[in-house]
Amino acid sequence: MKQYKNKLQGTGSVFRFTLQQFFKNKANMISLLIVLLVSTLVTPITTLLSGAESKEVEIANISRVFVANSTPYTITDEDFTEAVSENSYWANTTFCELSDVLPNPGVYSLAEDEVEVRFMASEDQTGYTINITTCDAETVSEDSLEALEALSTELFEIARYKSLNVSDEQLAILMASWRYDTDSIDGYLEDDNKWGTQYMLQYAYSFVLMMVCTLSVSYIVRSVIEEKASKLVETLMVSIQPLALIVGKVLASMAYVLIFMGAMLGGYVLSFYITGIFLEVGSLGDTLGNMGISLDLMNFTPISIIAFVVSLLLGYLTFSLIAGLSASGCSNMEESEGATLGATFLIIFGYIIACAAGATSAPVAVYISSLVPFVSIFCAPVHYLMGNIGLGALILAWVLQIVVVIALAVLCGKIYRSLIMHRGTRITWKQMLVMFRQNTTAN
Repeated sequence: MKQYKNKLQGTGSVFRFTLQQFFKNKANMISLLIVLLVSTLVTPITTLLSGAESKEVEIANISRVFVANSTPYTITDEDFTEAVSENSYWANTTFCELSDVLPNPGVYSLAEDEVEVRFMASEDQTGYTINITTCDAETVSEDSLEALEALSTELFEIARYKSLNVSDEQLAILMASWRYDTDSIDGYLEDDNKWGTQYMLQYAYSFVLMMVCTLSVSYIVRSVIEEKASKLVETLMVSIQPLALIVGKVLASMAYVLIFMGAMLGGYVLSFYITGIFLEVGSLGDTLGNMGISLDLMNFTPISIIAFVVSLLLGYLTFSLIAGLSASGCSNMEESEGATLGATFLIIFGYIIACAAGATSAPVAVYISSLVPFVSIFCAPVHYLMGNIGLGALILAWVLQIVVVIALAVLCGKIYRSLIMHRGTRITWKQMLVMFRQNTTAN
């Protein structure tokens, strides 16, 4: 442990230097700005193309509601006012007691935009009626009357429960919303919704992971080869250990890609929020539903979020170390394509297998795709979220992938100095393994 701690000294310096170089590169900054611009414009453009109309704040076209209550339950205009205090729909509506406005009620008429709500009980107190009266002109919209009916019914139910000395906690339970769903037994057993959700979720997550890792690979390869070609790395090697050099670059690339992805996500969230002020945009659940993803079928817990984050970081470290080793065997930028190809091939291989695994729920295929390194980082978190594997299998997948990362780190520590000082034709992975055996034997 102490040996590897010494080999990692200087990682922070390499990290800061490499990250600064990323941000000083004009091409990187232009790419970052383009991604931010595109992510900001994607929501309003797609919303407009889908035919969404300008968002208008709906307000009830009722100026005043007269409340009259002849039931044994307490319902006043103050109850109405308090219930709608945070609801902009009733912003232009005033609630008042009918007896306060008409001390001697007799025959009276309502204005075109006024409504009376009267709570009445039958003579034997076994039935109740909520009577809503409007002017003959019928200028009050049906939507406003339906909303007033729902509000009156809710307040009446609350008043009945309160008369039984129901606590606030019990009242919240009694008034909680509910829904129902119907399905056939065949549909339940086939579970088509779960299959579709699993496939789309696997596809979406695998695509994000592939994009993150591919971006990282290209940045690391370019950074390593540029420093090697400029002979800057020879100066760095005087005071920094080879393992610290590659780890610092990997971490700096990770930070830059995370900032890159964070800017894209931030632009999308900002765009979604601003667009929602002016246009009708669907909720996240509606958006995912249109993609065939049902949130109800997912086992969302804090561990689920951790599963995706850990798997993504392990995948990033794995492919970044491979890219760093491949690039260190190159002498100029003309050889960068070959260095990038190996890591990219593994990324695409994992992505293709993951998409295929998302289309099956066979136990054997699930566990193989969840445990095999290079593939598990794509599949394990999705299978855990969908309930196909347990926490034990997920942890085992992480352990196996960590073993691969440690093996790559050990390989770096043994041969990176020789690779980075190499000048000539590109060193292949077969030659790297020969160098590793030779250095291990010599030590």
